[in-house]
Amino acid sequence: MTVRRNILASWLSHAITLVVGLFLVRYVKDNLGDRGYGAWIFVSSIAGYSGLLYMGFGAAVCRFSSIHYTKQDWPALNRTLSSIAAVYGINSFIALTGAAIAAAAAPWISNWDGQSITEVRQVFLLLGLNAALGLWGSVFSGLLIGIQRFDIHRAAVIAATLTRVVIVVVGLHYAPRLLVMAGAFLAITVLENTIYYVAAHRLVPSLHIARKHVSWDAFRECGGFTIFNAVRMVSEYLIYLTDTVVIGCVLGPAATVPYYIALRLCQMVQSPLENIAEVILPKTGELEASGRRDQLRRLVLLGSGVSLLLVAGFGIGVWYFGERLLLTWLGPGNQSSAPILMILVLASMILMPLRVPKYALMGIGKIRFPATIDAAQAVANLVLSLILVRYWGVIGVAWGTLIPVAFCELGVLLPYCCRTLGIRPAEILRLTILPQVMPLLALWGFCEGVTRLDLPNNWLSLIGIAAGGGGVAIGLAWLQHRYLTNRDRSRDDVELEPASVPISTATVPSGPQPLPFTADCAEECDDEPVCDSKTLVTT
Repeated sequence: MTVRRNILASWLSHAITLVVGLFLVRYVKDNLGDRGYGAWIFVSSIAGYSGLLYMGFGAAVCRFSSIHYTKQDWPALNRTLSSIAAVYGINSFIALTGAAIAAAAAPWISNWDGQSITEVRQVFLLLGLNAALGLWGSVFSGLLIGIQRFDIHRAAVIAATLTRVVIVVVGLHYAPRLLVMAGAFLAITVLENTIYYVAAHRLVPSLHIARKHVSWDAFRECGGFTIFNAVRMVSEYLIYLTDTVVIGCVLGPAATVPYYIALRLCQMVQSPLENIAEVILPKTGELEASGRRDQLRRLVLLGSGVSLLLVAGFGIGVWYFGERLLLTWLGPGNQSSAPILMILVLASMILMPLRVPKYALMGIGKIRFPATIDAAQAVANLVLSLILVRYWGVIGVAWGTLIPVAFCELGVLLPYCCRTLGIRPAEILRLTILPQVMPLLALWGFCEGVTRLDLPNNWLSLIGIAAGGGGVAIGLAWLQHRYLTNRDRSRDDVELEPASVPISTATVPSGPQPLPFTADCAEECDDEPVCDSKTLVTT
């Protein structure tokens, strides 16, 4: 599949997930209550640290699957995936052991705002089993991403999302308990991984994951890439999970609710932008391997520009309509999330456009320095959050996220990406920033005009505002892109058009003449791309 189709498949999946998420957050919150919902956020955040057991192998599965599949090197593919599956098998046992320890220590972790300790322990055990199964299934999930079959991967996500809606709605209706939520997570993990397993074996009939294929050579091949990707992944977990854990430990589980609501909204916007970076990761590996560095740079710059347009557009919308959204979505009493949301959106406006070049660096194997930056950012985030939460409360934790992002991403990562990928500042300005100025100004004018209207606080008006604003910004961006593309094409046609010769002075040969073969012609022929059917596979 093409990059465009992969992104569209990812966005369709995200659109469904977004609608479901908006519905489920309020439904779960209303059924569990603030204390029960806060306890669920707190326990799931603690259980979320099981994601560290992926140890950076997730991106390695995608990267090396792409390489071996393109070369049709099936023994190497089986060695790589079998070796990583062996690691995940050990880590699955660690996940179950960690869940048992957390269940035993539950009374000392928190008072859980009056929730049943027995139920909390059961939830920890179910989430541990969920993590263990997720580790095993991620091998097949990563393979689908590596061979760029995002359509099947996202179809599995959609099926699991809709299944979760049914389980949560029916389950909480009859038994509003944390155990229902944990059971829903386990059920959709089983469904997703089953789809991944079946699809992977059908698309790659030679796939055979077995103990006999486990190889130290495969570990060494993945080693350097995996170590630093693990550092990067651990850093991201510390950034995204530690905030709610810090709030829960210092201020109590109920205090996590306003922060989590703001964070959840940001994640709903970040997810489609992550999809852009995910799709670009295997593509950059392909472009780098074939020596097409110019196409790689252009892909990164345009992808960053799309991310900037979308996240900045969301920021403008939050500035004007953030409180209206919270009121319509969750009802009165949730306005305290609005300032937290704005701070986290500012962090996203820096983070998400730079996620594209960061994933491109991963695709070409340059991961050591970005991973070091992520580690420094995670430590700074943790330290600042622990300090500021005692002075400014939950808002202090949000500032503890924004400050390291601004310093590390803009001050350190951006210059490194430019040097490594060969991107000039003028190219960033021309291809990434300037094309977004007019659409964002148009969106700002649209929002300014809408605020002067007396619209009701309901979903119909919010959907209308979002559709109108999105149509203005994205429509103008599309028209601008078409104009620039046609202009460049016309300019190229003029440059390629041969100079006209007056008929009266032209010498017309009487018969067919051989074409002269010059050094310039030879150079042009040498520049033509050669397609090797053994190494180029379109999926």
